[in-house]
This record gives sequence, C-alpha cells and structure tokens, in this order.
Amino acid sequence: MAKSLASFYQEFEDAFLSSFVRFPLLLVCGCAWACALAFALHHGGSKDTVHLCQRVAMAAATGIPLSFSLKIFAENSRLRLRSWIPWLAIPTLALYFTTLPIEGFDGPAIEIHRWLLILGSLHFAAAVSAHTRGSEAGFWQFNRRIFQGFCVAVLYTGVLIAGLELALLSADKLFGFNFEKAYADLFLFISGCIHPIFFLRTVPSDFEALQSDTEHPRGLKAFTQFVLAPLVAVFTLILYAYGAKITLSRNWPQGWVALPVLLLSTFGILSFLLLHPLRERADEKWACWLCRWFPRALAPLSVLLLLALRERIEAYGFTEERYLGLSAGGCILLWALVTSLKRSAGIRWLPVVLATVVLLSAVGPWSAGHVSLKSQMTRLESLMTKHGLLKDRKVAIPEQRLKIPQKDFGSFQETLKHLARRYGEGPLKPLFLEAIGTDPFDKAQTRWMLADSIIKHLRIYGDSNDAHSNEFFELDPNDAIHVEGFSKASTVIDLQHFSHAVRSGGLWLKINKATLTASREETG
Repeated sequence: MAKSLASFYQEFEDAFLSSFVRFPLLLVCGCAWACALAFALHHGGSKDTVHLCQRVAMAAATGIPLSFSLKIFAENSRLRLRSWIPWLAIPTLALYFTTLPIEGFDGPAIEIHRWLLILGSLHFAAAVSAHTRGSEAGFWQFNRRIFQGFCVAVLYTGVLIAGLELALLSADKLFGFNFEKAYADLFLFISGCIHPIFFLRTVPSDFEALQSDTEHPRGLKAFTQFVLAPLVAVFTLILYAYGAKITLSRNWPQGWVALPVLLLSTFGILSFLLLHPLRERADEKWACWLCRWFPRALAPLSVLLLLALRERIEAYGFTEERYLGLSAGGCILLWALVTSLKRSAGIRWLPVVLATVVLLSAVGPWSAGHVSLKSQMTRLESLMTKHGLLKDRKVAIPEQRLKIPQKDFGSFQETLKHLARRYGEGPLKPLFLEAIGTDPFDKAQTRWMLADSIIKHLRIYGDSNDAHSNEFFELDPNDAIHVEGFSKASTVIDLQHFSHAVRSGGLWLKINKATLTASREETG
C-alpha cells in the first residue's frame, strides 16, 4: 500500500513538473482563477474586493485557453522568435483586464455574455493552434488526444472531488466541524490547480509523429456507435416528423424547434468528427454511411432552424440568443453544404470558422450585444411612439395615468426589463433622464427594479381586465394610516399578481380596474 502511494505521488510530481515546465502560464492562470474566487467567497462583506476578485478570475479563465494556444502554436512554429510567443499572453491579459466590468459578475449581463463568447472563441482557436500547417490526419490525432485527455482528467478530478467532499461531509456530521466554505474551496482548488495537471500531461508534443499516426481507439468508436449515433437517429426522426407536420398544416415552424436542431447538430457533427478517419475504410460501412448521409440530412433542418428564428426576430426583434442562434444556423448550413458537396474539404476549416464567428459575435458593431441593443431600443421607441409616449424622440409623460392594451403593455414591459437586465441603465438613461429625472436610476436598487420604476414614472398601465396584467400599489411610509376597530391583520402574498379574488383573514380581496376592493363575500 505504501509503495503504491509513493508511486502515485512520484507520478503526480513528475506530471506537475513536466506540465509546469511546458505550460507555466496556464497553471498560474488556473491557480489564479481558483484563488480569486475563493478569496471572493471568504470576503463577501466588501463588494469592491469581491468585484476585483471576480475580474481577476474572469481574466485568469481567459488566460487558460489563450496561453495554451500560444504555447502550442509556438512549439509548432518556424518563427525565429517563437520562444517569446507564449509570453504575449501576459500583456494581452493585462489589457483585457482593464476592459472587464467594474462590478465583476454583478455587471450588466451582456458583459458576462461577451466574456463567455471570447472564451468560446479561444477554445476553438486552440483546436487549430498546433496544425496551422500539416496533414488532416495529424490535426485529427492531436484533437482526438486533447479530447480524450480532457475527458479522462474530468473523470479523475470528478471522482476526487466527490470522494473528498463526502469525506468532509462525514467529518462535519460525525465531529460537528463547521466546513461551510471548505466545500467550495476544495472544488475550486482541485478544478483550478489539479485538473490542469491531469490534462496537460496528455497533450502531445511530437507533432511530426502525429502526421503518420493511424490509431483509432476502440472505446471512441464504441462511444460514437452506441451513444452518439442513436441520439442522432432519434433527433433526426423527430425533426423530420415535425417538418412533415408543418408542411402539411402549412404553418411556420415554432421557435422552440431551435433547441432540438442545435442538439442534433452537436451530436451529429461530433459523431462525424470522431469517425472522420474511418470513413475511408471499407470495413467500416456504418461509419461511411453516417459520414455521407448525415450532412445531407442536416441541411434541410438547418433551414428549418433559420426559418423559425426569422419568425421570432420579425415579431420581437433581435436578442443575443436569437443572434447566436442565427449565427449557429448559418454555420451548420455551411458545414452541411461544404461536407456534402466537397468530401475532400477536410475538417480543419470548421474550428477556424467557428472561432471567427464567435469572436465577431462578441466584439464590434456587428456583435450580438450591439445588434440586439439597437433592435430592442428600436422596438421600445416604436411602442412608445404608438401610444404618444415619445414625440420628436423625446419622452412625453401623460397628464393622467394612461391605460394601453395589455398586449402592448406586456411587450413594452418585457422589452424594458430585457434592456435593464442585459445592458443596465446606460442605454436607458439618455432616453428617459430628461423626462423622469434621476429618481428611478438613483433609487432602483437593482437592474431588475429599474424597469418597474421607469414604468411607474411614465404613469402607464395595462388593461386590468386581462388576466395577465400586473397592478402595482405603493405605500408611502411617511403617510401614516390610523386604523381602529380591528382585532387582527393578515398578510397577502404576491398582491401585485393575482387577478381573481383571494381569501385572507375572512375577507375576499380583488383588484378591479386598478382599485383594491375587499368584501366578506366572494365577488365576480
């Protein structure tokens, strides 16, 4: 037992040393990510400290794929100063850190979305960093080993985390220890510091040998054949049945069809990539059949996805999700057409296209955030103009409370909430500040409350006869109400959302035409 433990520690030490020598920046970024989040967890009382730690964690997480890509590119490059390439990650991350939101994870949601998109783009770039030149076989072998190594590292660290977390829980229950934050600390330490060591030891370094490697693991083939392929078949049958249904009924496809099409594309394209070397082997007919016919079957379904998204965009405008869905649908259709029409196109171009599309979706005037903001602001202004709330691009507050059709009120409310949640007060302040003053922006404690505060100052409400309307009542704490002749009081939960009479403390309460009424018998 002692000998096996010594062997394990020796092997782990060798793996750490080899990984640190080859990928020092990546390991530093992983540890910085874990330490920053743990520090924020233990210093939750200071918002400035928490936000700073969150920004450090975001930059460190970005540095993991960035440093990996630069290091692999440098190793496979013939540039004279290639030894300096990996160190370009340091000034790049320092510059990127200055662009992150001051509020960290509490900043506008669009900033978090942009960060995630940049992370995704860097991961796609990592797939081609080692084979900007060389054969398709070497490209496939490199990414196959990366894929397998990552999955094995996740398995190892997942079991390790589960076992140690259960050990902590057992000690906590048996001895009464207080391990409240130790569970999160353990998870962050293993995922940020230990997982990269398990993973990096599997990264190939002999790129020339990969060019002639013809190995295709049987486990990978079995996973594709018995797990991914059945999923592809099930989703394909369901979607083609749905396509036949809407064709016969002559109805446009629903927006919900996007999810199964995206899932089918993920499972199917992953299957195609994992089976790519087998499609030329005569003894692997099923692999040849799947690689030949799946792209042809996917092309019409990608068109179905684009049509469904077009309907939603025409009705409700662009959002980040619809923009990304449209981009994904275009990439899927492009892959299906290229793979079907030109079998010699290979697979290396796909991550290049995906990295470019995802990066363009994250930054620039063509990005998902910029296009969606412009679309939703146009939609908001159109609704306000329709009901006289916007004249000559200036907000006009009605003299009396204005009732508008519930459909328009609901659209206005949802659009305003979407803008407040995703972008904060920045885009809304120039539009409303002159008319309603700074009060909503100063008193709204969160972005979720900002939209309701603006609606209150605009003095508008929806048709109260509609079952989905929301009526808002406000009590002034400085205006005391003297109550006599009552022996008890009751609390009504969620007063603003009920549309039918509810019983509370012997009384029936109901909202009718913006008025709260109470009676001892149920009305209406």
